[in-house]
Amino acid sequence: MLKKIVIALKKKIKGKLVIWIHDIQGLQSTENDHAQWEINIFNTADILVVHNEKMKLWLVEHGVTTKQIVLGIFDYDNPQPVQPEIPYNKTLCFAGNLFKSGFLSKLNIQTKIFVYGPNMPKKHSENIIPAGQFSPEELSKHLKQNFGLIWDGPDPHSCQGTFGQYLLYNNPHKTSLYISSGIPIIIWDQAALASFVLENEIGFTVSDLSEIDNKLGEITIDEYKVMKQNVVKMACKLRMGYYTHQIIEKILAC
Repeated sequence: MLKKIVIALKKKIKGKLVIWIHDIQGLQSTENDHAQWEINIFNTADILVVHNEKMKLWLVEHGVTTKQIVLGIFDYDNPQPVQPEIPYNKTLCFAGNLFKSGFLSKLNIQTKIFVYGPNMPKKHSENIIPAGQFSPEELSKHLKQNFGLIWDGPDPHSCQGTFGQYLLYNNPHKTSLYISSGIPIIIWDQAALASFVLENEIGFTVSDLSEIDNKLGEITIDEYKVMKQNVVKMACKLRMGYYTHQIIEKILAC
C-alpha cells in the first residue's frame, strides 16, 4: 500500500520526490523481505537523504539506485540552555529507551554512568546510577555529566545484536541530543558516527567499554576543554538547523 501511495504521489507532484530517511527497519530485522520492500520504495524516489556514508554504501550494495545525499548528523531543536563549563570529574550520561541496552546489566567499571530513560535493568553494578525519566524537551537540562555515551546491545565489550549492530549504519538520536546539549561524546569505534566525532574533535572512541576508565584518566583538563569548546560550537549548528539547510540547498541544486 505504501509503495502505491509513493508512486501516486510522484505522478501528482510537479517537482522531485525526496525521501528523507529516519530509520531503515530492514537494518534492524533478520527478515530479508522487509529490507527488500524498503529498498523498492527508496528506488521510487528521485533523491534519498541518508544518514552517513556507511548507510549510503549499504543501500548501494543492496540494490538502491536512487541518487543519495548524505546528511552528516541530525539537527536538534533543543529548548534548554547549552550546558555550561563544568568541572572535569570524569562522569558519563546515557539516555534512551533502556530495553535496547542490556549491556548496562553487565558493565562493571569505576566510572559513574548516570542513566536516563524507561525500562532500567533491575540488575546493574554500583557505578550505574538511575537518574530518572524525562520528556525529550526537559531531558537536556538534567544532563550534567562530562560525556554522553553512544552504545547499544547486550554486550559491554562490543556493540552486538540487532540494536548494537544498527550503530554501524545509523545516526542515533541521542548523539544529537548530547551534542546540542554541549556534551562531548564517547562512541563505539565501529559506529557510523565515530569518524564524525573524531574529525570534529568532540569526543573519543572505544572498542570496548572496559577501556573507559583508562581513557578518561589519560585525558587532561586542557584536552577536555578543547572537546567542550568544539562541541558547544557544534551545538549551535544543530540548534540552528545547519545540516538541514545544507541538505535543502543540495536538493535544490539537483
